[in-house]
Amino acid sequence: MNLQIYTFTTGPVMTNSYVVIDPAAHVGVIIDAPPDSQEGITQALADAGVAPAALLLTHTHWDHTADAAPLKTQFPEMLIYVHPDDEYRLVEPM
Repeated sequence: MNLQIYTFTTGPVMTNSYVVIDPAAHVGVIIDAPPDSQEGITQALADAGVAPAALLLTHTHWDHTADAAPLKTQFPEMLIYVHPDDEYRLVEPM
């Protein structure tokens, strides 16, 4: 398996996000969505010719979720995963 992994460091506190693409399966996933990450993430996916199957949130601090909603709007079929103990911040971000 030859995965392609792209790292994007964005936002005011320079948070990492990742795009992992399996070209053989023609699928990609996003890990975290910090502020200002949507453009780079979208470009990496477009360059590979894939849409993301999922967004995996490591946790729900604002610097890891800020671009989750715009990415979900752009990719409505994309699933979003987060640990159930951290889900409350998606409903009430503080």
